[in-house]
Amino acid sequence: CSYMPLIRKKKVQKTAKGNQGSALTAAEEGQTGTEENYVFDATQTVVFQNGIKKCVLNESETLVFNLTQRKNVDTYFPLEEVSIEGKPADVLLHLSDSDRSFSLDLHAKPTFTIRLTVYCQFEDVDKNLPVSELTPVQEVSEEILEELKKKIEDVLKEIFRKTGDAGCDLFRLKEKLYKFHFPHYREYEDDLLLYADMKAEIKVVGERKLSTS
Repeated sequence: CSYMPLIRKKKVQKTAKGNQGSALTAAEEGQTGTEENYVFDATQTVVFQNGIKKCVLNESETLVFNLTQRKNVDTYFPLEEVSIEGKPADVLLHLSDSDRSFSLDLHAKPTFTIRLTVYCQFEDVDKNLPVSELTPVQEVSEEILEELKKKIEDVLKEIFRKTGDAGCDLFRLKEKLYKFHFPHYREYEDDLLLYADMKAEIKVVGERKLSTS
């Protein structure tokens, strides 16, 4: 199993200024009224098995998968409709680092466990409640930390389900089976992805962000 960023070319239309009601034809307007710009988006991940495309991880799945692969993530995670001081708000959290470990247990039923500790702080809040108005030293509330924890858990389970259904061993379970449970390798090697469960043990730590006001 292998993976790589899915590069997508997206069109962005920029309306040209200065046309003050002149009588342009539709063709002329198409030529001079707008300017087509393109940006390249790499927020999704394409997953391959034996060189064949099998599935695509969306933006949230890509972000969470990257948390499991790198310690220094330095990325951002949005949460919608969370409660801050009793008011609903959309927030953007800065995720700085992640500590992670993995294990494969064969007791009763094969179970793959992801243990992940994520460190985060406020980066931005919707326009109705700026970060500077939270507290002199902004701290991520326990409620928001719990929301982030649940979101990461749910996304990890969906990644495991999606890639497993596609026959892609994204988390290299067979490699762990061979390395740590070699006596049982022949027993499980062909059906491991079909029968294995996934358990996520997530800890989210809120870091203080000093106020700049």
